[in-house]
Amino acid sequence: MKIGRKSEKESMPSKKRNNVNGQKNTLIMKQEYL
Repeated sequence: MKIGRKSEKESMPSKKRNNVNGQKNTLIMKQEYL
């Protein structure tokens, strides 16, 4: 349920580095859901 946080990071282009970390976290979350 951290998809909302990913949306917030996407809305902040000034933090692209954090966005990359967010994508990695989402991949881990997807693996957990699978």
